[in-house]
Amino acid sequence: MRWGIFYFETGDLQNSINYFDKTYSIYNQRGNVRGKGLYYANVGNIYMITEDYSKALEYQERALKNFEKIKDSVSMASCMINISNIETNLKNY
Repeated sequence: MRWGIFYFETGDLQNSINYFDKTYSIYNQRGNVRGKGLYYANVGNIYMITEDYSKALEYQERALKNFEKIKDSVSMASCMINISNIETNLKNY
């Protein structure tokens, strides 16, 4: 996950997604619901930056579902803010 964040912060979004994808398979194998939620949220943020709002919304909604499963209210709130921003960009008031 750290390398994905590193590449995200340096603007190398494709490498960021590649590293996030690698961590997702580990989280999935281990049944790490929070890790999977973080994956979806981070990749959703990349799609938000690239203005692919339909994918961004899809990933943020998946993240929200994972965080709801473990009752992570802080991460849930973050996802809801991201979803609101996406909907605003789509002019879905």
